[in-house]
Amino acid sequence: MIFITLKKLKRSIMANKKQIIGIIIVFFVTISLFIFIGGPIIFDEEPSNGDQDYGYQIFYDYPELASGTINFSICPLAMDAIKKIDPLGNLNPEMGHSFPTTHSGLWFNDIESVIPPYAVKAPAGGFIVEISIDNYNTSTGYGDISILMAHTTDVHSSVGHVSKLSQAIINQLDNLENGFKFVKIPIQEGDIIGYAGGESSPAVGMDWKIFDHTIDPHFIKPSRYNRKAYTVGITNRTEGELRANITAKLHREQPPKIGILDFDKEGYIVGNWFYENITEYEDPMSEWDKFLGIVYDQYNSTQIRICAGGILNLNSSNVYKVVGNSPDPATINSLSGCIAYNLTSGGDIVGEDKRTLLVNHTGNQRIRIQAWGGHIADPTFDSDSKYYIR
Repeated sequence: MIFITLKKLKRSIMANKKQIIGIIIVFFVTISLFIFIGGPIIFDEEPSNGDQDYGYQIFYDYPELASGTINFSICPLAMDAIKKIDPLGNLNPEMGHSFPTTHSGLWFNDIESVIPPYAVKAPAGGFIVEISIDNYNTSTGYGDISILMAHTTDVHSSVGHVSKLSQAIINQLDNLENGFKFVKIPIQEGDIIGYAGGESSPAVGMDWKIFDHTIDPHFIKPSRYNRKAYTVGITNRTEGELRANITAKLHREQPPKIGILDFDKEGYIVGNWFYENITEYEDPMSEWDKFLGIVYDQYNSTQIRICAGGILNLNSSNVYKVVGNSPDPATINSLSGCIAYNLTSGGDIVGEDKRTLLVNHTGNQRIRIQAWGGHIADPTFDSDSKYYIR
């Protein structure tokens, strides 16, 4: 879940410009490093498993760490600071979530007032292995920070939208510049690793996600998703009173209460799709505009939802409903022919936005798809159609 305030919404255009500039800078820095160093930057040693080629380890295999799975008994954010918890499966294509999110969102209790800085604690011991810093302000010390922790060689967890690092963590960093850092910082369960919220932070909540390498990976083509293919819901790796408290704050009536992140179904149009020019030799998860989700609602999985990041003629500000809520995409395969969906945004953000979507499953994990403005009768594909793959 991406947490933003109304003030941040008003600044979204400028933020998008800054994001584009940042991407360009990162691109040229990466190319320069590749030229001078001769390959991708890898912290400490080569990846210890063969799951990826992107210059970082999906799961960090340090000899000091045990193997296998664990359960957490404390939450990174104190439960009395949490108003509600979003289940897995949030959709927000404008912020990069055209696929159902693989994390839960922990909403602060007091988002209508000045939000205090809440302590963020390590949910278990191990090492901090990655820190990503964005929009860091040197004068206030606030930014948008993600922290990945390795608790065993198989179980890692991540907290996102942390606004400040703790002084104990800062003391072990070379610098606080924006960017991605590989680190190896020892932590104990309950250590304060940072702070979320605070008067200078635009966030109204914090993300928590858990990865477990012992599970069968999600998705038809898990190699495209890096460690996200090994996501588990936070209620699946918590226990006792903590699990009960989390469940009580999950605002989803249908089982599973923690939500669903993977709707892929082999041979059918339901699930996640990538614009076909994405290859195995780049990081597909970084190209948000090339995602297409033909999935279901986060809170009511009987309701079809369709959204895309920008390649199709769909507004990336909207998550679309299907008029009549049929046909079910889990029943549409290569024998179904061309299927037209009348879509509507519901008018929550920019007023009701009507579109027509035509989709045809061509076999071999590939669909042909095209979108038009308005609801039109008997649409047919033309040169503007696109192909998407798993």
